[in-house]
Amino acid sequence: MLRSIAKLGGFIGRKRDGEPGWITLWRGWQFLLSRVEGFNLARPDDFLKPAWLQIR
Repeated sequence: MLRSIAKLGGFIGRKRDGEPGWITLWRGWQFLLSRVEGFNLARPDDFLKPAWLQIR
């Protein structure tokens, strides 16, 4: 999971690159958080509620 977040921060992951650093992980984490926030802002309020909870 850390490598996936690091890839969002620009980590390439070649054989001799070593492990991702804290700055790369931070950049990837910030990128992921901004995408999650955008998703939450764009979806309707009742998107994840079960059908029986949706009162219309």
